[in-house]
Amino acid sequence: MSNSKSQSNPKSRLFVLELYEDNEDHLNILNNLISNYSIVGIKHDRDIWEDDVFNDVNKTIKYHKGDFKKIHHHIIIKFENARYKNSLSKELNIEPNLISKCSSFKSYVIYMTHRDYPQKAQYDFDEFYGSLVPDALNALNELKPENEFSIICNFIYSKQSRITFREITEFVLQCGYYSTYRQSFNLIKELVYEHNEHYFRISQIQ
Repeated sequence: MSNSKSQSNPKSRLFVLELYEDNEDHLNILNNLISNYSIVGIKHDRDIWEDDVFNDVNKTIKYHKGDFKKIHHHIIIKFENARYKNSLSKELNIEPNLISKCSSFKSYVIYMTHRDYPQKAQYDFDEFYGSLVPDALNALNELKPENEFSIICNFIYSKQSRITFREITEFVLQCGYYSTYRQSFNLIKELVYEHNEHYFRISQIQ
């Protein structure tokens, strides 16, 4: 098999899928996955477009910034032995472009909750479903303190206005980062003061 073919039809024990609720075939596939496969999934029903998206042909706006995206599911599927993407696509009767090789279970679980994208809609742990939910929760619990600190910093930096300690506290409690927050509070406090001072100067100029 050539290198280009192997890239388009990778072999792996882990794949990720994206299914849409407005597609009846996708809902049937989802029910099949929940009943018969080792998966962990989550429904994204609060995602929004962060920028305007334009049609390729006439350059009109296809999706406006702030519009909600179609409700969809992100799913990790795990096999005991490596499988080819194309054979999995045929088995599930799903479009090949909606299946990708998963290089890191932990990284994709984090992405599914948006814990590393605080500017995006946040999804809770109890929104997971499937037989691999315990594995997903263990992966999240294994986050190193320095990773948690980085996510807290990104949450502060992503705010396009002044931020309160109440907002930060609610965020870290939701994510389970309170221990890291408490241990690093003095540094986080300095970052907050610096961030708020920046937006105070902007408001004075305006």
